[in-house]
Amino acid sequence: MINMMYLVLTAMLALNVSAEILQAFESLRASLRETAGAHGTQNQSLTSDILNTIEKQEGSGITKYSAFKPTLSEINTEATKVISYIDEVTANLEEIGQKDPITGEIQKKDETTKNYSFWLGTDDVGNGGHGNGKAVELRAKLESFVKWANALYAKQDPKHEQNHFSMLALDPANDPKVSDASSKNKTWEYFTFHGKPVIADMALMEKFKMDVRDVQGGLLHQTKELVKGFTFTIDSLIAFEAPTSEYVAAGMKYQTRLAVGVASKSIKPEFVGSGLSMDPGGSTATMTIAANGNVIPEGQSEGIQHYTAMIKVPDAEGKMIEIPLKGQFKVRKPEVVVRSKALQILYRDCGNTVDVDVPALGESYNPDFSKSTGGGNILKSSKSKREITIVPTGKDYTLSIYSNTNGQSVKIDNLKYNVLKPSQPRIGLFVNGQEVNGMSGVNKRQTVTVKLIPDGEFAKTLPLDARYKAKSVKLMYQEGMIGVPKVIKTYSGAEIQRGVPVELYQGELKTAYPGSRIYFEVEEVERINFQKKEIKEEMPRVMLVIPATIKG
Repeated sequence: MINMMYLVLTAMLALNVSAEILQAFESLRASLRETAGAHGTQNQSLTSDILNTIEKQEGSGITKYSAFKPTLSEINTEATKVISYIDEVTANLEEIGQKDPITGEIQKKDETTKNYSFWLGTDDVGNGGHGNGKAVELRAKLESFVKWANALYAKQDPKHEQNHFSMLALDPANDPKVSDASSKNKTWEYFTFHGKPVIADMALMEKFKMDVRDVQGGLLHQTKELVKGFTFTIDSLIAFEAPTSEYVAAGMKYQTRLAVGVASKSIKPEFVGSGLSMDPGGSTATMTIAANGNVIPEGQSEGIQHYTAMIKVPDAEGKMIEIPLKGQFKVRKPEVVVRSKALQILYRDCGNTVDVDVPALGESYNPDFSKSTGGGNILKSSKSKREITIVPTGKDYTLSIYSNTNGQSVKIDNLKYNVLKPSQPRIGLFVNGQEVNGMSGVNKRQTVTVKLIPDGEFAKTLPLDARYKAKSVKLMYQEGMIGVPKVIKTYSGAEIQRGVPVELYQGELKTAYPGSRIYFEVEEVERINFQKKEIKEEMPRVMLVIPATIKG
């Protein structure tokens, strides 16, 4: 599971080298370091118990298993040599990452160039694509250790397979976990260290230390099985866990491995708790718990979720000893990513389409927006579960984001929007396709086109909501300076947005003198939204009547 966590985080680097991803590697590094340390402590305890058993038998005059003493020393010495080497490499990485000598903080977690040069050297394509950097040396150390371990395992028990332990550094072509065809022709050195920040490789070093401890533990367990009459004392039983991560996004699964310090084939522990499944071999178990978003206090980004388990182990007399275990992990509110052309506002009675994603949930994200408030409705897209269209009718709108994940409805976040009435259009006069100022004068033998012009930003953002029509367009003529304007002709305003052509040379306008006043009046403008709903535009009359002057 920890290996899978590392692979997932590494894959996410290709999409987004964010501060959150870098911090996730920092947390993973700490978790792996703690787990490797626990494995080391467990191996030390197992070594001591084996030695105690051998020495007790020697005290009784039985020297049959004394030959295993140098074997135990060899196992621990070889493992310690590799662990020490990895620690030296880690110190080099901390220097590249500019570790603060006081706080221990890695200040340049995202350093990639110096990190790559450290691993692949000055000639990254040389040596058959293996480079001439530290990666070649690290691979040789890991391969040598595993080959030695397999030789010792086969020597101690020839009946078992010759290659009991898998290699820790495999070229993608030989690694069944690498399924990407384009990566199969790469070397382990390039595939493992290309394009990664230094903090990711610090976590990887802790993983290798844990792998070495696992191989060491495997040899110790084999040795223990060969030492007959192996016993243990009740005081040596220790329950421990190895979580995959300290932080879990609300709705996702938290996993931790449960074990006892002397777990073996001869001692079968029982694990009691919710979400438990036995690991292969039967000596450890994995606990899986759904992270509950309800533990996050209102207005905060994370909360703490507690859990308990019980491990039962038989003693030498067959009685079950109960070892309680309590744990906790942090549930973090996943980040909501909203993509739209207008993030901060919504337009009333319009189709405001947004894409609402929660990347931390991945494919487990199953959004539910039904608890949103403020008036209006939400239309779901047939193309994507993340895409919705918000049609608000009030002055503000709260988009409530939930996810039906892992059998529970998890509250993710509330996004509050201001809802604005769309900017009103304006009326313009056009002659020969060019907008004109009617008060500067128009020729009475010309045709004037009356157009309704939508607000530019609104039309660009929501073109299907920026469509208009009107009841009519009136051409009026005023005789003298104080006369009441008279309607010469009325035109349909249905095509007001495209333009309504008005011929001036007709009726009484044929004899109008230069300087005479005419008016163009637009009646009852309506906006047509994306649903073809007609919405009346409350525009003052001064915006709907445009005066003009006859100049010839």
